[in-house]
Amino acid sequence: MDVDVIKIRYSFPHLFDILRVSIPAAFSMISISIGSLILNRIIVSTTGYLYVAAFTSAWRVIQLGFTPLFGFAGALNPIVGASFASKNFSRLKRAYFSAVKTTMLIECFVVFLILIFAPYVAVLFSYSEASKPVGDVLVHTLRILPWFLIFAGLGVNSVSLFNGVGRGEIGFGINFMRSIVFQIAMAYLLGITLAHGYDGIISGIVLGNISASLLAFSLANRFISSLSSISQNSCTTKIK
Repeated sequence: MDVDVIKIRYSFPHLFDILRVSIPAAFSMISISIGSLILNRIIVSTTGYLYVAAFTSAWRVIQLGFTPLFGFAGALNPIVGASFASKNFSRLKRAYFSAVKTTMLIECFVVFLILIFAPYVAVLFSYSEASKPVGDVLVHTLRILPWFLIFAGLGVNSVSLFNGVGRGEIGFGINFMRSIVFQIAMAYLLGITLAHGYDGIISGIVLGNISASLLAFSLANRFISSLSSISQNSCTTKIK
């Protein structure tokens, strides 16, 4: 089959559907970067650069924990899209909840591994005598920060769900609420306003991420329920 790129015509409805997901996804990445910058600034102003180094190192470990989440979210996206297009809402619901349950189980295991091997991981980032203080703070950070990973599947899979049905703006809203609103607000509240310092900041990050994930799951569950009611109404109409 010969394909002439020059002669390919734009399908503006399809282009709109693509942009409706891709543009919010791009802004989601920007909001995540902005959130990280603000968090680093809060840590520097409260504790110092030693704790920033420990937090940055811990976050690299946390990112490894996101790997299975992104894998499941990437697999869920086309299944949701195909199910939504064919109006097979029961399949969409099963796929979403299966992904949520599986990722929560996997992340429980991931968090367990991080907690157990935290001292050994810290050695990789503090192998010299001069960097030993970073290692001590890193171990402490890895005892607190990873807990939100257990609930992260609720948020990541919910974003994938909304992107799969072409509602990228809701996915962006979830990421924005997580990275900018909940995360930063709770880190600032516990770390600075209530004067709990570094422990308050990382605890605020954990609570902020969990809150955003629960909000995302609530929105996704409500959306699926609305689809189910639409399906039932259409079936009732056909029977009549």
